[in-house]
Amino acid sequence: MKPHQNVGRKTARGAAMMAGASVVGKVIAGRSQIALAFLLFPDEFGLVALAFTVIGFTRAIEMLGLREILVREQGNLDRWINSAMWVGGAMGLVGMACTVALAPVASHFFDEPRLWPLILLLAPSSPMLSLAQICESRLERDMQFGKLTTVHIGVITVQSSTQVILALFGFGAYSFVLARTFVCLVRLIYVWGLVRPKVRWSPQFHRWGSLLKRGLPVAAAAICSTIMDNADYVILGIVTTKVAVGYYFFAYMQSMQFVQIFNNTLSRARMPGLSTTRDEPERMTHAYLGGIRTLGGIITPLCFIQAACSEPLLRALFGAKWEAADPLLQILSLSVISFILFW
Repeated sequence: MKPHQNVGRKTARGAAMMAGASVVGKVIAGRSQIALAFLLFPDEFGLVALAFTVIGFTRAIEMLGLREILVREQGNLDRWINSAMWVGGAMGLVGMACTVALAPVASHFFDEPRLWPLILLLAPSSPMLSLAQICESRLERDMQFGKLTTVHIGVITVQSSTQVILALFGFGAYSFVLARTFVCLVRLIYVWGLVRPKVRWSPQFHRWGSLLKRGLPVAAAAICSTIMDNADYVILGIVTTKVAVGYYFFAYMQSMQFVQIFNNTLSRARMPGLSTTRDEPERMTHAYLGGIRTLGGIITPLCFIQAACSEPLLRALFGAKWEAADPLLQILSLSVISFILFW
């Protein structure tokens, strides 16, 4: 078998495994979201949305494309992973410090004193998530999709279960942030044990410049993406009530279900395969466009079905509690089709 055919089969097999994991994960997360929608109130969802908005901006600081660089390096990954771990850890600490600094500012900006403790509790997740993603780059490079699938399902299961348990014990909006920080710690410990990266005491500062320079375009794209993803929450947080933000956050989470299943996680399988063809731009472009067409053909009708069924489903599950979110869910279900091309 030709090498590129073997890579293609591994990529297809990996895509199928990640798609299956995404479906399982969304079933688990979906049941958790239904439980949380029963247990929590719209204003608590609104607080969580604003807290995640702040952490989203600080996360953009850390997204230097280290995972993408390491996957693309293929055979040279071991040479760079020590430096990447030090850079990722340092930028994660910078992100955590920025989050802590922004907590009182955001609380004052949105005129919401309940917000800053939520943001502070999210801050420690930054360095842990950065290091975990760098560890996972080795699994992606080696196309170990079975292990990536285990990590994906495990993260969703632990986070969803923790959120519901905390909500049952009356933690309210804190259920989301405490569960996120906890699962970031569990994820880092688990993938570190799987990969056992060769991290030395020497930070290899002479390589930091190269990593930062190569990651700058990815960081710039991440900042632009973060602004687009969170501008709506910032504007709503200023001009409307936290209840309205909560309705919007709830509708947005539900509208993204199909796109995230087939697009967000499948990129983890596609990127290693495309990286092997970086010296064959015509073939890589053909594979990329083929993936776009396939995703569009799958996701577009599902989004239309979701928009059509949202009203009776919300009413059957929650009665009138989330009725105000239905028009938002219908509009967002159709608008997220554009995310196929964007991502």
